[in-house]
Amino acid sequence: MACTRNLDLVAYVKGEMVPSEAEAVRLHLPACVDCQEELGSVEELLGGIGSLPSVAPSEEFAARVTRALGADAGYVKLARETRRKDREQTIRQHGWWAWAGKSMKDRMRSAPGWVAAAAVYLITFGALAWVLLKDYKPSTATPNGTNTSVTRPAPDGDLEKPPSTVAKLPFVESRTSATARAQVTPEAAKAIGRGLAWLVARQGKDGSWGAGSVPTTAIVALALLGDGQRGDATKRAMAWLRTKQRKDGAFDDFYAHALATVALGEDIAFALADRADTAEALKALESALAFSRTAQFSDGSWGALEATARNVQAQRLGAQLGLHGCQVPLERAQAYLDKANVGDDLGDDAAWLLAYASTGGAAAEQVERHRAHIQPNLRPSGRSATSYWWLAMDAIQLTGRRADFGGFVSTILCAQQASDGSWGAPVSEADSAAALLALEAPYRLPVTVQVK
Repeated sequence: MACTRNLDLVAYVKGEMVPSEAEAVRLHLPACVDCQEELGSVEELLGGIGSLPSVAPSEEFAARVTRALGADAGYVKLARETRRKDREQTIRQHGWWAWAGKSMKDRMRSAPGWVAAAAVYLITFGALAWVLLKDYKPSTATPNGTNTSVTRPAPDGDLEKPPSTVAKLPFVESRTSATARAQVTPEAAKAIGRGLAWLVARQGKDGSWGAGSVPTTAIVALALLGDGQRGDATKRAMAWLRTKQRKDGAFDDFYAHALATVALGEDIAFALADRADTAEALKALESALAFSRTAQFSDGSWGALEATARNVQAQRLGAQLGLHGCQVPLERAQAYLDKANVGDDLGDDAAWLLAYASTGGAAAEQVERHRAHIQPNLRPSGRSATSYWWLAMDAIQLTGRRADFGGFVSTILCAQQASDGSWGAPVSEADSAAALLALEAPYRLPVTVQVK
């Protein structure tokens, strides 16, 4: 309370103040909003206490308390007057709650009088809780209707498993494994090298790509990390992304947010494996994951299937890194995917498959049905070929390799790459990064769901 006068509003409401003091309070109230609010709270509290049913003590209890106090009428009157003066003095100097704490301590020290004091305080604070909580109903939804009844993250940087185990994450090992990298053809390996060099040369001075685009910068960073590169370009990109994160943890729309969150997580995984400092990055990642959890719709999705797939990937990565609160949204997403109706859009089949594999689901029949619909020589309308192939390659790779698909995509992408290392018509940094992510898939992603 901003007012410094520390008025005894309890005594004022109960009519226990001397007339001159009561008049001073009455004159002060119209000019003090803080005291008006405090007066309303006191009146509500005392009104709630007054509405409680009366419980008359037994004659034996009253006689026992009276004997313990040794109280004749004169003593009781003196004791009450002494307590009243003590209360008023304490409230003037330190406030009402200071008196409440002091009074309780004093009464608890006196035995057996502490029994009566305990009874008084149990009734008083029970009534306070009833008044404050009787109409309270916890909400599980944000103003835009999204569900928030999910596990919250632990304090920043709180890992469930020690950082040393992060070096054993499958994707960290596979991207630096000569055996895993040998799965791409020599032509694809050369195309990846040219493409990454072209992208690094086009990085802005601020560390971004796409003229300050969050999704483009995130995709390019993922392409660099997908090749196991965490050099200056990657570090500058991640530093720039963190500056674009809002106070609520969000990055742009659901899709861009998910891409940026996955990039943060993968960067942290490599940094922990290298024993690098990750305090600032972990704070950003936990904030981003927490926002994703609050933004998850009540049906378990994040809107469009592709946005859902990428957000599921982000939560899965958080769980792999040992961060708290990521398992519940994965379970809710899996329940949504079990019931989701996938249309004729080829991208939706790939997005469903990617999302389902990232939740850890293992329904072989559903997985195989969606895998069969993914054709390398077809793509949905309104989507670039490279972005579809990236999405489809991720889905196929996570559910077990399909040589016919991977080989076709690799051959086509190598043939479509421009002499400067770019892709796209017109040339696009985002399309080029998507093409690289598709080519890197054999060693970038480990198999999650093996379909036999």
